[in-house]
Amino acid sequence: AIKLHRQVVLHDYSSASSNRVGDRAVEPYAFMNHHNEVRCYELSSAQNKTFKLSRIGKVEVLDLLWDNEEKHARVYTDLFRFSGENRHRVVLRLGRLSYNLLKEEYPNALRELSQEDENHWLLTTDVCSFQGIGRFVLGLLEDIEVVESDEFKSFISEKLKDLTKKVAFVS
Repeated sequence: AIKLHRQVVLHDYSSASSNRVGDRAVEPYAFMNHHNEVRCYELSSAQNKTFKLSRIGKVEVLDLLWDNEEKHARVYTDLFRFSGENRHRVVLRLGRLSYNLLKEEYPNALRELSQEDENHWLLTTDVCSFQGIGRFVLGLLEDIEVVESDEFKSFISEKLKDLTKKVAFVS
């Protein structure tokens, strides 16, 4: 479908973001993440989206050519495997624990790390979503300082408020 510039229907797509299963009419234009995902222009929402192949029930190739090629946008995948058309700069100061875990879980991070002193490293990276990096930071909060990105600091602050409400002790 990509080579032939055909529209397709992704039948029984299980979406994590909308928490529903349904059919999606799309124009697929690029494989991503070692062919585990496909980037598409979704006709109903008029948006570019990434679909995980493992969540697709079946693909029906239509006898319709792409109608929106000029709207197919370049997509980026960040260090934490989130994709999007826009990127946001984030700088973190990592302690030894978070530094070691980052290297082990995300080996590509090495090129975005610089040593600050004997026990601290700076991660300077662009992310497409705060979800992935947020999960990492929240899991190691005592070992990480957010140096840059007021927007990311607000994201973390809101997540902490939500978590506090969820685990609040009621006597």
